[in-house]
Amino acid sequence: MKTYTVNMGFNLHRPIGRADWENIPREQWNRFQIRAAETGGIDTPANRLDLIASMAGVANSALIISGHRMMERAAEDDDTMLFLCGGTAKMAGLAGDTLTIPVDFFDGIIADKTGTKSSLGEVVDAGRDMFEASRRLGTRYAIGALSLTEAGLIGAPKLANMGIAGATMLRGEQPHTSVFAKGAEGVRGLALEMTDVETFAETYFRMRTVSDGKMSPGEAMDYDFANAEKVLRDMQRAKRSLIIGAGAVGWAATGIDMLALAKRGGKNV
Repeated sequence: MKTYTVNMGFNLHRPIGRADWENIPREQWNRFQIRAAETGGIDTPANRLDLIASMAGVANSALIISGHRMMERAAEDDDTMLFLCGGTAKMAGLAGDTLTIPVDFFDGIIADKTGTKSSLGEVVDAGRDMFEASRRLGTRYAIGALSLTEAGLIGAPKLANMGIAGATMLRGEQPHTSVFAKGAEGVRGLALEMTDVETFAETYFRMRTVSDGKMSPGEAMDYDFANAEKVLRDMQRAKRSLIIGAGAVGWAATGIDMLALAKRGGKNV
């Protein structure tokens, strides 16, 4: 099977030809490689980390959305305690998502250091990237932190690349990442993280205003803090710039992959 550079996965998950443990004598396998071989590459340290991080991500989304809904309900009922509890849950979920970001960097390193890289590991990593991007975008859209246009600018190139990767595999070619595609993934991540920072700060301002007795929960939810607070205005500008950049870089990476596919493969690796 030929392999081509396509916007999926990360290089540290990429095996050289076959799975790592298949390239050395069985007597030299470490305990991670033995377990990976027994399970067809399913049970590896990197895959376990990805699974745990994905489950944590789902819990974070639940906290963010439920916390936001609690704040909305508290605003209607003028319930200060419920408002503060909802804001705390929302901020906890946003912070939790930030804490799972390093998984995207460390899972590949772990796969490399434990000698458990495989084609399945690449697929799992790329699948988690798609799942996480979809989950985070959907969650931010659900609470109004991103408009449909902003979510589309960030997510549409990712969806297009998913189709390109599928078409590449149908041709009997193995999709891999490119350096440019890594950059696109990084800019998308920065755009989402700036969205979270802005949402976290805005939630804090709303909670502090209610806690100090300056506004009722209803007034705090309706007040336009984004225009009233300079720090939030600056965050909004940074977020918009990153979203536009994510869209531009993402579509540029997609365009490169489309050209590569049209030529029956991109950079042969």
